[in-house]
Amino acid sequence: LILTKLTIKYLANTLPAIGAILCLLFLVLTPYYETQLNDLGQYLVEHHNRVYRLEAKKIHAHLNDGQIDSAIKSLENLDWASVLYNDRAYPQKRRILSLLCKKLEAMKDYEKLFQLASQWRQLDDRDIEAMAYWYEALRHSPDQKKEGLQGLIKGSDQFPSNALMTTFLFKAYLEVDDHENVGKLLDRRIEIA
Repeated sequence: LILTKLTIKYLANTLPAIGAILCLLFLVLTPYYETQLNDLGQYLVEHHNRVYRLEAKKIHAHLNDGQIDSAIKSLENLDWASVLYNDRAYPQKRRILSLLCKKLEAMKDYEKLFQLASQWRQLDDRDIEAMAYWYEALRHSPDQKKEGLQGLIKGSDQFPSNALMTTFLFKAYLEVDDHENVGKLLDRRIEIA
């Protein structure tokens, strides 16, 4: 089959016209196939959620096996890195971030905790738990201890019912033998309860 210039021009002009006709046909027939389109959309949403749930289970397995670095690497892959605050998968990502921060704080790996809490705060700068971990990590950095402690004090004053912020502040006061402020924190916790 030898293609001449005329045949090539004819094909080049016909293909966009066929595409336009198919799009127009799709738009015209959409109201008649609304339920099928809704079913397709529902399937795609469920598939999307299922994929993230399976990935979250893998990350939880890494965490349960003590493979913190593997869990962090999984969270940094393109799929999870693209999940933002208002996305459907964000609550799963938030739970993973919370567990990771908890494990890193328990291991006293404040450098990784700072990095992870910083990423978390970039996603949601109003998340109190992310703030608490970020200030706790700052408090253990050599050059920003004061800023971390001030952040915990401010956070504890703003959110007195937040147990994590108060716990970190309590630990900070105990480390420097500030029994007066420990007593004040305990009194405030008793008032709240």
